[in-house]
Amino acid sequence: MPFRMQALHDLAPEAEKVFGGKAAGLARLVAAGVPVPSGVAVEATSRTPDGWTPDERDAFARRVAELLAGGPVAVRSSALGEDSKARSFAGLFETVLCVTALEAAFAAAAR
Repeated sequence: MPFRMQALHDLAPEAEKVFGGKAAGLARLVAAGVPVPSGVAVEATSRTPDGWTPDERDAFARRVAELLAGGPVAVRSSALGEDSKARSFAGLFETVLCVTALEAAFAAAAR
């Protein structure tokens, strides 16, 4: 089953069940009118880019190329149920800053 990708500004605030806590938090900020940089959310899954289909890799490459045209980007990992009353995974997931090339975005997504 192909993963889902969606622009942050089009993401519903309740999207945490698909895209993870960080993306859902950004969606809530957008919905509240807070300025949030352009971005794309990729469905939270254990598959890394090496396991993506060629179509999935192409879709990711197109979206990231659009973002990179505006300058460096950050790649942030997230997980379903990342933080709750019962558990917290703070510090376990990674953010890669200053990504300036497509291959670096793939490598960051793999991490």
